[in-house]
Amino acid sequence: PLTTPDFNFKHLLYAVNEIMIGNAKKSHMVPPLISQMIVASLEILTNPSDDDWAVALASDDDDDINKKRDCLMQDLKTIGNFLNEASWGETLLHYLDLMERFYASDATKDPNALPGYPITLVVGDDDDNDNTSSDEGMSQNDCHSEDGQNGVETNELVDGYHGYIGAPDTAVSRGYMKLLRHDPWHLTAEELIAILRTLTDDIMAMKPELAQDIAERDEALYELLKARKAAESHFRKIRLAYEGPKFPSKSRAKKAADSADNDKNENKSLGKADENGIKNDAKAEMKNEETVKKFKPTATKKQFEAAEKARLKAIDQFEKGMTTLVARTEPFGYDRNYNAFYFFRHDTEMIHVEMNKNTQDDMTQVKSWHCIDSKLLFDEFISSLDVRGVRESSLFEDISGVNGGSNLKKYLTDSNKKNNLLLARKREEEDFERRLNNALIASADQTRRSGRLASVAKDEVAKIQCEMEHAKQAFEKQLEKQREKPNYRALTGMDILLDFEKSNNLNTNWNAFCQPDGNTSGMINFIASKILDIESFCEELAPWERSDCPRNAWISNIEDIRNSYERGNTLKLGPKSNADDTITPSKRQRRSLEPSPRGSIACSNPSITQILNALKEPLIDLEARLFSITGLETAVHEADDANDNMSVGSSDSSEITEEQKALEKAKKIDLAWKKKIYMLHSIPTKRASRIRDILICAITIARKGKQSDVPHDLRSALQTHRPGAAGKAKAMALAVLEKYGGFECAIDEMDMIDETHNLADSEAEETKDEGESSKNSSYLCGEALMLTGSLEGNDNADRVDWKDAVKQCKKLSRFSALVAAFSYKAIPKLNKMSEDMETLRKAIVYWETNTKTRKSRSKKKKEKFNSATEIWTDTETTNEFVLGKVDTYPWWPARICIAKDPIIKMSLESLGRVLISFVGEQHLHVVNREDEVTPFTGKEPEDKHIEDYPPGIIKNLRESTAMARRILRGSIPNNNHDGNVVEEKKSST
Repeated sequence: PLTTPDFNFKHLLYAVNEIMIGNAKKSHMVPPLISQMIVASLEILTNPSDDDWAVALASDDDDDINKKRDCLMQDLKTIGNFLNEASWGETLLHYLDLMERFYASDATKDPNALPGYPITLVVGDDDDNDNTSSDEGMSQNDCHSEDGQNGVETNELVDGYHGYIGAPDTAVSRGYMKLLRHDPWHLTAEELIAILRTLTDDIMAMKPELAQDIAERDEALYELLKARKAAESHFRKIRLAYEGPKFPSKSRAKKAADSADNDKNENKSLGKADENGIKNDAKAEMKNEETVKKFKPTATKKQFEAAEKARLKAIDQFEKGMTTLVARTEPFGYDRNYNAFYFFRHDTEMIHVEMNKNTQDDMTQVKSWHCIDSKLLFDEFISSLDVRGVRESSLFEDISGVNGGSNLKKYLTDSNKKNNLLLARKREEEDFERRLNNALIASADQTRRSGRLASVAKDEVAKIQCEMEHAKQAFEKQLEKQREKPNYRALTGMDILLDFEKSNNLNTNWNAFCQPDGNTSGMINFIASKILDIESFCEELAPWERSDCPRNAWISNIEDIRNSYERGNTLKLGPKSNADDTITPSKRQRRSLEPSPRGSIACSNPSITQILNALKEPLIDLEARLFSITGLETAVHEADDANDNMSVGSSDSSEITEEQKALEKAKKIDLAWKKKIYMLHSIPTKRASRIRDILICAITIARKGKQSDVPHDLRSALQTHRPGAAGKAKAMALAVLEKYGGFECAIDEMDMIDETHNLADSEAEETKDEGESSKNSSYLCGEALMLTGSLEGNDNADRVDWKDAVKQCKKLSRFSALVAAFSYKAIPKLNKMSEDMETLRKAIVYWETNTKTRKSRSKKKKEKFNSATEIWTDTETTNEFVLGKVDTYPWWPARICIAKDPIIKMSLESLGRVLISFVGEQHLHVVNREDEVTPFTGKEPEDKHIEDYPPGIIKNLRESTAMARRILRGSIPNNNHDGNVVEEKKSST
């Protein structure tokens, strides 16, 4: 489907000009037309299908390439989840960084990744080489010494290769570096267009069908060109056979003879050779006349008309093909200064000129675009061409259609209205001047006229002067109409974008960015609307319970932020006015730092930093609210309580065994991540991708040990990692290692550490080892992964990472991405909760209806709703632990939950049913209190058919049982006694 409007090159030129004159930075917005082009490109790139990148990256023989391709496509989909018209700057940053990491990661690992990679051994001391670690496939050649102290380092990349982003002085690289710290409206026009071109090139590489389509278009256009040339050649032959050869007409011959006679009389010094030449020309003309008289046509009129018709049809088909089949347009000519001239067939209202301008140092050239959009400019340009030169002669023939082509002047508009008005005014003034002079002469001649004629002459002078005044006023009005200010909303493509958005029902909302009143609240409007929509959805499911801040005040604060931003952010279009020059940057900065009259953000023109600081707390509060009502908070608290009470003693030998295994596993994990970080001592700083892989692997291992502090500190180190600049990340990681005691272990403990890398192999449902699963887990940088950490998080980021990202955010585009990523997770959850709540209501009605009719039946009927039905309602978790029996599950440790909705609570009590949630999980189940609930004894429930369940369910059951025991022991004041958990709880109460 179409994602961009049908704009022309003139729209793009005016949009680019808005960036060049600084309006984009003042309005805090890149022109919407350019923004939509980048958003549309990113939408295509971040939503790859299975066939995308098949030609460029897929391989039938190399499984490693296919795995990397799959990993790249998964990362592209991840960053596409938070793409919108407000956050595209952050999405663009992470896309560029992702492609840079993908294309440059192998260059520092595999010496054969790039052709001609110089392989040079490190020359150093033997002792140092002997002590170098070779773990994780690192050879002695790979372990270069840092700073060149122990040997000579070679470049990690071949000379001239700078990865995907390019050399530091290129426009794409400069734009990438700016996006790291600034919003996209700080980029220059050159940087934005260069990045846009990079995205389109990636689309061509990603979609092989596009390249095939372009090739087919070129082939079809070539066939039309051949058909046109063949038709023109056939027409010339038929015309020659029908009309005969063309000779100069008689009038032209007579004029030539007269001219020759005049030249002979005036120039007596001409030699006989010239006279003979003139006579020979005359004889040739006479001979041609005789030939014309003797010519007999060999083609009929019907053949001639058919050939002419075929020629016109071929030319028409070629012209249509030039409009519909041309994918890329090459210059049709150059002038004396090598300026290129373009004529785009889809935009025939103007001729575009790419001019080269030398800078002051005469070493570099700056290109600028101009257009010829009127017949007057076309005529002036044609008259300036020097046809004696090769380039301009060819340009003149192509642009004027001398060689049978079309004259481009016919496509241009006639813009002579103003000139015609001036010419008409000039003729009118001359006429008035003539009449006025005549009247003045008549009125001045008093001797020959009577008194009546003299008065008539004076009246005539006054009348003419009055007509001149009225004509002058009318001319000024007409001239004022011609001087109307240009509509920059239409010229920059805003109007066609809004019409296109409205007619095609796009998911964007550019209308908020381009309001007619001149204000723009697009960025903040998106953020505020998303936050308020999610909060409204939460309110429908679970009413507001906070007592420290009323809901109305919370909403009003967000509305005030949005309104204040809209008032202070004006959409700038067109050339800057004199009023803008009076406000200096320092004065503007002082205004932004001045406190508001009443100390409220709603009463001032806040800066971007003030707005971000005001929106951070509401976003974090909303995420915490959703985290609570989904049941995730209860599950996390249960896991934390169980970990806190892991070391509590118990009389159950089986429980001691389980806890000993857990402690031993935690020790292995602690040593494993430390060993990973310790390896950084032997890796040079230039190997940025290798350092990043080790950090990610260490974070993943530490997460398996449920150590919240270690992954958080390592994540902070990973955030400082940059392609080609990993020194800070390496130093911070080694500092984290020292913070947690360093790495010192005996040789006999190394086997225990190595076993940790294969922890996944020892578990039932995991089939890959830790090192392999983390190696190609993601090419995304740490800041991109942090965007996905809200709510339950994932293996790469958690809630702590996401909240840190919100608190440290300094860009509107990044904050928009954080909101969009949170919304991407929150909206499906809220929809599922709403559906499950409706399911619970239907189930209650069903149970109430069937309870009465089922008493008279002896055979039990299969229920439409049972304990395995997915339901949800806002609940309060109690401290009552039980064993619950849910269909398709064995007896499972659970906690009794009470519905906060009084109607649902009373209905369940009357039906003899109760809400339970499995320990360590977030989901709710409705079970029968009499048949499907039993007291929890602290031991694994006995079930004869336990072996019939999948290994994963059995494993989770044992973990949940151990978790429930530890939670209960931690809640009992004195647990130094014998007996099971239930008896201890009864005695304490």
